[in-house]
Amino acid sequence: MAFLTKLSKISPLARVCLSRCMSHVPENTVYGVPTPQTADRRVTLNQLKQKYKKVEPIAVVTAYDYPSAVHLDITGIDICLIGDSASMVVHGHDTTLPISLEEMLVHCRAVARGAKRPLLVGDLPFGTYETSTIDTAVKVLREGGMDAIKLGGSPSRITAAKAIVEAGIAVIGHVGLTPQAISVLGRFRPQGKNVSSAIKVVETAMALQEAGCFSVVSECVPAPVAAAATSALRIPTIGIGAGPFCIGQVLVYHDLLGMLQHPHHAKVTPKFCKQYACVGDVIKKALSEYKEEVNNGLFPGPSHTPYKMNPDDVNGFFKELEKLGLNKAASAATAAAEKMNTAQRPDTETSQKHLMVEKWLLYENQRSSSAPPRKPTPTVVLLLTPAISPLLSSSSPSPLFLYKITRGLGSSSLALNFFKHLQQNTPSQHTHFLSHPFQAPLEQVNRELDGGSRLSELYQASKEWGIPLTVNAAAILIRGFGRHKMVDESVILFKELDPSVKNTHVRNVFIDYLLRNGHVKYALNVLEEMLEPLSEVPPDEITGYIIFSELLKGDRKGERNLSQEDTINLVFKLGKHGVFPKDNLAYPIWFLGRNGDIKRMHTLVADMKENDIQPSAVTSVILINQLSDGIIYNTVIDGLCKVGRQEEGLRLMYRMRSMKGLAPNVFTYNCLIDGFCNCGDIEKGKELFDQMNEVGVSPNVITLNILVDGMCRHGRINGALNFFSGMQGNGLKGNAVTYATLITAYCDIDHIVKAVDLFDQMLASGCSPDASVYHRLISGLCKAGRMDAASNVLSKLKKAGFRPDIVCYNSLVRGFCKKNMVDKAYDIIKEREEAGVKPDSVSYTSLIAYFCQNGNFGLAREAMEWMINEGHVPTIATYGALIHAYCSNGNIKKQ
Repeated sequence: MAFLTKLSKISPLARVCLSRCMSHVPENTVYGVPTPQTADRRVTLNQLKQKYKKVEPIAVVTAYDYPSAVHLDITGIDICLIGDSASMVVHGHDTTLPISLEEMLVHCRAVARGAKRPLLVGDLPFGTYETSTIDTAVKVLREGGMDAIKLGGSPSRITAAKAIVEAGIAVIGHVGLTPQAISVLGRFRPQGKNVSSAIKVVETAMALQEAGCFSVVSECVPAPVAAAATSALRIPTIGIGAGPFCIGQVLVYHDLLGMLQHPHHAKVTPKFCKQYACVGDVIKKALSEYKEEVNNGLFPGPSHTPYKMNPDDVNGFFKELEKLGLNKAASAATAAAEKMNTAQRPDTETSQKHLMVEKWLLYENQRSSSAPPRKPTPTVVLLLTPAISPLLSSSSPSPLFLYKITRGLGSSSLALNFFKHLQQNTPSQHTHFLSHPFQAPLEQVNRELDGGSRLSELYQASKEWGIPLTVNAAAILIRGFGRHKMVDESVILFKELDPSVKNTHVRNVFIDYLLRNGHVKYALNVLEEMLEPLSEVPPDEITGYIIFSELLKGDRKGERNLSQEDTINLVFKLGKHGVFPKDNLAYPIWFLGRNGDIKRMHTLVADMKENDIQPSAVTSVILINQLSDGIIYNTVIDGLCKVGRQEEGLRLMYRMRSMKGLAPNVFTYNCLIDGFCNCGDIEKGKELFDQMNEVGVSPNVITLNILVDGMCRHGRINGALNFFSGMQGNGLKGNAVTYATLITAYCDIDHIVKAVDLFDQMLASGCSPDASVYHRLISGLCKAGRMDAASNVLSKLKKAGFRPDIVCYNSLVRGFCKKNMVDKAYDIIKEREEAGVKPDSVSYTSLIAYFCQNGNFGLAREAMEWMINEGHVPTIATYGALIHAYCSNGNIKKQ
């Protein structure tokens, strides 16, 4: 009742705001009772601060999906980072640049569902800092379910960090190697290795602290630099490749678990990462076993076919199918029911079979030991031979079960002895059961240094015993013969293999063996069968890797058994099957260019592009040297500019101009201007623009937008507007992108009059603003206190079919509160609720600031408690509003 009395004495807005806030509080906290802290509650910034004060380490790991998030949750990791490294370890890119905000949000949401305890931090991906940084950060929190965001620490990012913190969002900074700066750095390289670079790392970290970051990540810097930064800061440092002197450490989930066993991942795994497990090997083994069981009809077995029909229902089902004329289906259903009933066996029988094998092994060990063997007991004698046969009865364990037992016996002699017992007591009609257990002694013998002759003996024995080889057994024999230089045996084996066993995998193993030993022609004969149009064993990526890594090496065995022309033809034949040499196209492109076969060179480059194959550095150089076509020139120039090598692209453009029949076009110049603008060399971009007019290349709206965006991003906003006005005078009109860039830039520097003027021009020109333009302009008008104009733009936004986002709503509420326009603020809050947009930390902070402004400190503190119970972390702005109010009221001790 006391609370309601307080509520009745404050303004209608306060009552409405509080009622709206309370509508989002869980039932067990509706009455303001704080939930007790438990071990599985979300880690908070206050807890991290306490760990920092106590010098307790902070463990941070990345996660990108629900399963990895659950793993982090149950192991008590402090911070879960949903990093843009997902671009590399999940999406397979070579850098962190390609991943988009929408893709990052998918990862964030998945992790948020799985990790209930760690503090969740989402990376702002590349390209989201330049426009509406705060809106992007809010989106990551609201739509991604994050508690904080992380961003890099360049000077421009420090400004962004400060703005985000002031908006009420917690931020982790990032210094040292910032992977998003790869286009400037050229490659991933450590930072802080010289004096100036080391000082820059420490100064940037301190600037991020001053901007309000609650922690800073130090990546790939020498240990003394990391130690200096840790000492200079009053917030935790998180190291990654920065030595042991940071407060916390972070590693990528896939790296520390050894998750990916693949050439791409090996290329991007950093040298500072310690692998705590080899999960990739376990996964590979499990998948191989699954595939093998499926191929051999072993999965699913009875234990994994749990759903049953009783006999009466089976008979009824059978009769109904017959009535429908589905006699064949009825027979199939009946046969399946009989087979499943026959296959069932009690657990006690399985245990007895394990006991049989254990007793046999005990007897075998006694018999083979140096000590005088004990006389076998009658039970063991009875189990030795007669007991093996029941293992292969109709209720026998699967062949994979026998294989695991045989492989687990520890040595080739024991495995072979046990297999012989199986073979001697297996009816001839059941020899196919022995294919899998036969693989076990093959594996054991293949590991022995002198196992070549024994492998040959085992193969001959398998033919005598009538035991068909599995795919894996065939591959083991081929590799084993190859390792022991037994060429003839390997060739005979391959010829004698059943066609069903000679799949793509076995052929790849055989081709690899032949090429490594100089038998190129024989290898190509095997490959030709795979390249036939309707081949049942087509080549795959592994085939391509084997072929090109061996053939393109040249004189491996003293002679090249494949001509240059034949090599090129082979490239195209494999290409028809979608197989390309990922890193070995340099030679065929060079050969085609040298021989003037430009048409086929273009075809090969087009195929590369279609299959998303990026040329290696060597391939790029060869392409440049062989260029004779404008399209290829532009493709290479564009690629160079995108990776920060615009100077090389410029030289290539001048070379293009010097060639007869070739000339740069507007696409060429746009690529170069964009490259120079991205690195901040605006003057060079404008120089190229002037050059376009000199050589008769007409700029288009893309050219205009590139230069306007570049100038705005680098603080030359008035220059961008003058340039735009001049272009309009010359007949080149801007589009929605042009206006949006300028409006956003003027809003960012609080020049709201010019932003409104541009907005009016945009509408008058017929360009349609998107939602982000409306949101940014409304926020700017609210910040400037022009609430009538903001309301007018809000009406236009709704008329255009858009709706405000949470940032827009917060700006309006905050603006109306500052103007003491209570009813208007109430209308906005009510509209937000009806639209289903939940309040965020900024919403609560705005209310707390309003209550403080009106002297309602009790309600302000209660609002902050509700804010925490809703899972939002009070920010510097929240505490600042309270501290300012208490100070203004003369209550210094309360702060």
